[in-house]
Amino acid sequence: MTGTPQQRNQALATWIGKSGRSYQQIADEVCRLARQRRPPVNAAPDSSRISRWVSGEQPRGVMPDLLAEALTGLCGLTYPLNRASIGMASASSGQSSGRLPWQPDAVIKAVLETTRSDLTSPNPEGTDLLTGPDLLDAVRPWLDQAPGELPQPDRPGRIGLADVEKIRATTAAFRSWDNQHGGGLSRDAVVAQLKATTELLYHGRMTEAVGRELFAAVGDLASVAGWMTHDAGRSPEGQRYLLLGLRAASEAGDTGLAAHLLNCLARIAGHLGRTNDALEMVQLAQYGTRKLPPGRIKAVLAALEARYLAITGDISGFHRAAGAAADGFSAADPDSDPEWAQWFDAAEYHATIGIAHMLAARHRPGLITTAITMTSQAIPLRPAERARSRAFDHIGLARAHLIARDLDAADHAAATAIDIADGVTSTRLADRMSELDTELAALGPDPAAHQIRDRIRLFL
Repeated sequence: MTGTPQQRNQALATWIGKSGRSYQQIADEVCRLARQRRPPVNAAPDSSRISRWVSGEQPRGVMPDLLAEALTGLCGLTYPLNRASIGMASASSGQSSGRLPWQPDAVIKAVLETTRSDLTSPNPEGTDLLTGPDLLDAVRPWLDQAPGELPQPDRPGRIGLADVEKIRATTAAFRSWDNQHGGGLSRDAVVAQLKATTELLYHGRMTEAVGRELFAAVGDLASVAGWMTHDAGRSPEGQRYLLLGLRAASEAGDTGLAAHLLNCLARIAGHLGRTNDALEMVQLAQYGTRKLPPGRIKAVLAALEARYLAITGDISGFHRAAGAAADGFSAADPDSDPEWAQWFDAAEYHATIGIAHMLAARHRPGLITTAITMTSQAIPLRPAERARSRAFDHIGLARAHLIARDLDAADHAAATAIDIADGVTSTRLADRMSELDTELAALGPDPAAHQIRDRIRLFL
């Protein structure tokens, strides 16, 4: 049966195009490989069959594996394509994020498969968002997973720490771009960089130490790719990148980076209203980093825990976590913290704790004054180039002023947020504006609330 244009297998078409071969030549190579199998496979596709596969028809049995093997050779690739690479894998046959591997060679292949599919398929198969026990099962092995043996390279050449540092500088530039403009504009470039960096683990000789540092660089790039993908409104795919990054961080033996990736996973869950999942991620990261000294990493996790405990109404737990965040932040050493941890600066600390107090004030109204104070202190500390965060600060301040019933101040904060957000491509900003609109709607036909809602709806 011939698929509709919407069912066209763009990934397969892309790889056939890269091979430079005709449909008949592809079919002949598949037949040759089928005869070489032991026992031989009784398969004889022709050019019309290849055409139907490109149009969307799904072959059965081992045929997708033979086709992937044929294209690997015809494209002259040093890494093997598989079913997912050529658009012939369903969620039930290995696309689930929960079944991602942990061993080095398999982690590399999984990152390459994911990035290739992302870059070659304009409308990739949907990735399931993991929640509840499935999400916990996908991350829990990190606690006792030891790094495996590095793969053997298949090309001459040497990779050193200087190469890894260049990758880290590129990652920092992408992170800065994301903070300034949102994830939608440069996401594909980050995914391409992640693919190229991961390929280095196959394509060059390196020392054991450099290999572990390169895995860490892959994990950090995956954190940026995952966050940008989430910010672009593709949260399930963003979650997958973060889970792959967690596995790369595990192979690097980098506990702090792994905790950062769990922090990102928690934030995705929290943004989607999965507070219990978010707490599970944060508390797992806290347990895994329990032997690290106090500092920025522990401050990040404690501040995030305070936020989610505030949502649940656990006010005593909220105060404990907020105190731990303050202690951790006061012990932070900017000179020794990695680049990916630098985002949790004084502005981010005050904003995160301010929002946590705002959420806790829904259960204890007396906390709203601290919420307004902390959030207001964050605003002048925020670097000008972090436009998305600055907009979030003012949205949080507007929400706090609503709880305090100061509609004039809320209107001013909302208007400022809208001005800052202009030019930032971020679905999360739109989501937060929508939440503010919903909270305003609860005030009823108040003229001041109506004025703010008009501003928000125009922005949306």
